Amino acid sequence: MYSTWNTFSGASWDVANGGIYHSTVAPTRNENDFNCHIASIIATKPSDGWIFVTDQLNTHKSESLVRLVATSCGLNVDLGIKGKSGILHSMESRAAFLTDISHSIRFVYTPKHSSW
Repeated sequence: MYSTWNTFSGASWDVANGGIYHSTVAPTRNENDFNCHIASIIATKPSDGWIFVTDQLNTHKSESLVRLVATSCGLNVDLGIKGKSGILHSMESRAAFLTDISHSIRFVYTPKHSSW
């Protein structure tokens, strides 16, 4: 069973049931804030599958997000080195990993320059 979430500005909308389900508001909206937000949602039902719909902001394709997903999915893979090799090599390689449909946690990105 997958839960689909539309994630924006520190709040997540539960698509299946409607309404804001989980909100974390921080003074910043950086990589760490986003990862903490996603981790706290996953922690509510760690054995469920998760689909997060988000825009293509760089914090939504970060090294730490890849690490969070790999760990949460129990994937024992060499992620490589950010900017140099493997999955962590580039924003594109990280996005490919995060959108992999074989993972129990994955992201779907809205088209660039599209409006919410």
